[in-house]
Amino acid sequence: MKSRLITAMLAIILALQMPVFAMAEEGKCDDWVMFNHDPSRSCLTTNQAAPPLLVGEAYKATAAIHSSIAMTDRYSVVGSDDMRIYCYDTHSFRIRWNYLTGNKVRCSPTIFGEVTICGSDDGYLYCLNLETGNEVWKFKTGDIIRSSPLVVNGKVYFASRDMKVYCLDALSGQKVWAFHTGAFVDASPTYNEYNKTILIGSYSKKLYCLNAENGRLTWEFETPSEVFAACSVKNEKIFFGTDGGQFYCLSDDGRQIWKIDVGAHVWATPALVEDKLIIPTGYDKMVRCLYQDTGEEVWNFRTENWNYSSPAVGGKYVFFGSDDQNLYCLYWKTGQLAWKGNLGYIIEASPVIYCEAVYVGTWGGTVQVFQPGPILEVEPQEIDFGIVTHGTTPFRDIIVRNARKDQFQTKLEGKMVTDEKHLSFSATEFFDISNGSEQKIRVTLDPGGLDYGNHQALLKISSNGGEFTMIIRWRIVSPAPPCLNVSPSELNFGFIKRGEEVSKTLTLSFDTDEEVSGIVMGEDRWIDVEPVSFTSINRKFLLKVTLNGSRIPAGNEAQGKIVIATKNDVCQQVSVMVKVETEPRIEISMVIGDNTAFVNGRPVDMDVAPYITSKGRTMVPIRFISETFGADVKWIADKKEIQINRFDNRVKLWVGRPEMDVNDLIKAIPSPPEIKDGRTMVPFRAIAEAFGADVQWIAETKTVRMVFNP
Repeated sequence: MKSRLITAMLAIILALQMPVFAMAEEGKCDDWVMFNHDPSRSCLTTNQAAPPLLVGEAYKATAAIHSSIAMTDRYSVVGSDDMRIYCYDTHSFRIRWNYLTGNKVRCSPTIFGEVTICGSDDGYLYCLNLETGNEVWKFKTGDIIRSSPLVVNGKVYFASRDMKVYCLDALSGQKVWAFHTGAFVDASPTYNEYNKTILIGSYSKKLYCLNAENGRLTWEFETPSEVFAACSVKNEKIFFGTDGGQFYCLSDDGRQIWKIDVGAHVWATPALVEDKLIIPTGYDKMVRCLYQDTGEEVWNFRTENWNYSSPAVGGKYVFFGSDDQNLYCLYWKTGQLAWKGNLGYIIEASPVIYCEAVYVGTWGGTVQVFQPGPILEVEPQEIDFGIVTHGTTPFRDIIVRNARKDQFQTKLEGKMVTDEKHLSFSATEFFDISNGSEQKIRVTLDPGGLDYGNHQALLKISSNGGEFTMIIRWRIVSPAPPCLNVSPSELNFGFIKRGEEVSKTLTLSFDTDEEVSGIVMGEDRWIDVEPVSFTSINRKFLLKVTLNGSRIPAGNEAQGKIVIATKNDVCQQVSVMVKVETEPRIEISMVIGDNTAFVNGRPVDMDVAPYITSKGRTMVPIRFISETFGADVKWIADKKEIQINRFDNRVKLWVGRPEMDVNDLIKAIPSPPEIKDGRTMVPFRAIAEAFGADVQWIAETKTVRMVFNP
């Protein structure tokens, strides 16, 4: 028994001494065992997933998933806000076990040998047996752990908000060394194989290079703002960004090679592929590709919301998630969109490419899997029967094809639907169309009972390889339709105020005593028309047109149109013009500790002076700021909720919660609102950005400035 135990322990020790990453062997998938794939945080794998992809649910927790998943051929491990670490069977998606910690789990786990290591907001770093979920050891720090652990050469490296970077013995969990940064550390450590050092950033506005063996400081590099994300390393170069929007390339001895300003905070780790790097940024909603040697931009891509998810690169594609709830797939060489999938939840976690699929966690508490699917291709793109007569049944053939021709074997399945009862099909469903194969389907038109004139129908084809909508047209010869007249022919509302609603009337008239019906539509969201349909039997009909000034950008002259169409193929358009008065420029300046603010240079007294928290965040009175911008502020006492409404912008904050709701999108903020002297105080930068204002900090005078340029 004793000899077996010794043998088993030696096997574990040998596993711990080996690097935890390797190139994929032939016929074997490249394991993704830690955050950003490998100790150099390259975000690069030999696995390949080719779009289009079919989405399914792989693993499920009971609360939001903010971190990346760790995967091998047998085990998949992820943490959740429900305070648990989950382990699933990689292929069957069956849960193996879950382990309850004392708080949220927001760092990514690491797999090595037969164990997984993961931190928790309860301040513990846990080492758990992969097969059973039993605790092997745990290590207590002094605060929250958001730093994803790194395992190299039998050592575990990670950080805590107790301001320390730790090195533990991976076998026993005993501390080897600790390094004090003097500020919070959320960043994950990176290993530089070239000089055997650990690289990690901190809220102290520095990047540290530490000796991996003894934790001694080799060098430090100071930046203008906090370093939240892990850096990546390649060819003796170090790449990382800051919360202030600076992005750096350093040599392995800490000298700056180049620097650029990306204009938005960097909370993601760059992916390194060939001679380029790919980095998402925050509030500017951009993803950029840069040359590693110079920082020169190769391409950029704009998403619909902020980006915190580190990218993953495999084959020709780069994958990343966004706050706009989409998983994006781009060609990494060109930045062209190859595919995207909407998950219905914010994606903060970094995606993982494993075998031929992509896995990503969401705020909805699920890990979604995207697997290669068939590709729907339809010919022709549309059908025009031309002129037809009653009593005939013309037909056309369409081809449904599975256009995927690569190594991923798929089957195309789908159905065809139309709401036009005069169209019929030789088949309404298709099955098992393999790669490169096709099926012919005949479309037949029976025009009997249809009115004379132009007709159009939509044929919707939905499948597991995508969707396609085909327009089908034909014309039946008809007598001249009744004449439609609209008065006035254009509506000019002139100047209106921001937020104002103004109405005018349109008169429709017809040259027939017969019943005439139709529809009316304002083609711009700021135009409302009522009613939206009409039936006239007295040659005249009135329409009410209302403009919503809250939906038109201030200071802009907007031009839209109203479309009026009858079932007899008569169509008229009415131009609509309006100009919204320009909002004034607003500038607010406040000095820390001073109750006097300056609004456009005019002094204004405040009940509470702005101050700086122990964590370095500037707090300002929300009611003063909001009302100065012309916003309505409401306090919901039972929810400790602050509601701010300004035209179409709706903002919600909660006392004690480090997040805000901006137009129904939840955003993390650096510090929660708090009550001081009976007044609600909020982080200055967060509320300014919610209003679309620019923020300045003047350190010499301790002055904060907010400028709103409409």
